[in-house]
Amino acid sequence: MLTKNITTPKDMVSDGDRNFYLLAASGCEVNETHMELFYGAEDLQHARELLEDIPPHCQKILLGIAASDLNKKYPVEKYWVALNELAKRDLIFIIVGGREEIAEANFIEQGLPRGKVINLAGKTTLRETEAVISLADCYIGHDTGIMHMAATAKLPVLVLYREAADRENILPPILSGFGRFPPWQTKSVILRPAHPLDDCATLPPVHGHCHHLEAHCITQIPPHAIIEGFDKLMTL
Repeated sequence: MLTKNITTPKDMVSDGDRNFYLLAASGCEVNETHMELFYGAEDLQHARELLEDIPPHCQKILLGIAASDLNKKYPVEKYWVALNELAKRDLIFIIVGGREEIAEANFIEQGLPRGKVINLAGKTTLRETEAVISLADCYIGHDTGIMHMAATAKLPVLVLYREAADRENILPPILSGFGRFPPWQTKSVILRPAHPLDDCATLPPVHGHCHHLEAHCITQIPPHAIIEGFDKLMTL
């Protein structure tokens, strides 16, 4: 589509930064680099109705358990360990996601104390989900579209990545999910395994640096790291 070659700086990894660089290098004037959510008044009203029973003193914690790949999903049983501890605080978990997340959302809801979870998995449209996100206080969950919408809404985010920390310098503009798709322009705490697990350490590198189709490298993140990460996020 272009009539000249444009090479982004070698240290520019984020897809967002690279896209804005491309626009500027093509002659466009870039005045704003923030992202936006698009939803209507009816979507916002419905979201408020869904959350109206949350006491005003409780934090509204958006829980994103969806992911585009299974190896980006943290085991729901390990999530439960961390969430059960966090549930002792003045907060309510709001689970969002599609129909694919209903079983896991039900597992979390049934395992936590009564009244600690509002389970919206499979129950809201995309625009209604965006409106719900706009009413939350922070995000805990995977590297997924919901996380990026939460970051767009300027929510502080705690994100679990599958990518091992010691892999981030291997072709980061191509292979690093953490580097290419970080939370955009918001406060964040990132959790990653320190090293790849088993054969992922010896096989040729791939995007995300985990070769398995199911949760694998990401399972090394201990539940207590989520609790510690949440506490750190609250001080940023």
